[in-house]
Formats: sequence, structure tokens, C-alpha cells
Amino acid sequence: TGAVKGNVACDRTDDMITVVRQEFAKQLAGPKMVTGDLNGDPEDFESLVAMVESEGWTDLGAKADLWGGVAMQPTCRTNAGAKETRRDYIIVNEYLFPAVDGFRVQVSDDLPTHKPVQVRIATEKLAII
Repeated sequence: TGAVKGNVACDRTDDMITVVRQEFAKQLAGPKMVTGDLNGDPEDFESLVAMVESEGWTDLGAKADLWGGVAMQPTCRTNAGAKETRRDYIIVNEYLFPAVDGFRVQVSDDLPTHKPVQVRIATEKLAII
């Protein structure tokens, strides 16, 4: 928790993202997705920034307005007095993005801390590679 650029939590999360990137690099080209509660802002994770800026990945929450949602909508509030933040993410690569048919942050009283993020995939839009 509390991943801020340069602290231990941020470095550990960035290391995990790096491992995912390395694993994906060894796989065949095709649709891929990374999801999770990163406990930080995307720009705090160098690996995530590289994925989005240089490797064709898209942060769906940042583009939620494409599907009628609210871009950058907060997903987390740790307590009643805390400021809401965006900590829960779905990131897709360029092979999966064309099949994304919806994204939303589900607002519910059932989960007081985190709001689930949801993606709808139109599998018929996936390209055959």
C-alpha cells in the first residue's frame, strides 16, 4: 500500500509489472491484459509508463469516456475522511484493445474501500493472429 515513486512499495509493484512484461515478451503475440490494485498512480511505475507510452498498451480507466464512462474515475477510498484515489486498473495491449466493448467503475456500497473495475470484451472482434 502507499506506493509513491521511489518508495519500497512502489519499487516492489514496479518489479512485478516488469516480470509480467518479461513473461509476455516470451509469449506469442496476441491479446493480453493486466489487472490489479496497484496502490499508486500509473506514472509512479516506470514499467507501466513504458508499456503505455512505448509498447501499445492502454489504461482503460484513463480512456473510460470512449465507452460512456468517466475517465480517471476514482476506485478507492480507504476511509470516510480520505480523498478518493484511482488504484485499481485494467491495462490491455494493442491486440485486445479493439475488442474492448465497455469499461466501468462499479459504484456499490457492498465494498466500502474499493470500487470494482469491469471490462466487457466482444470476442468476435478479436483478430486471428
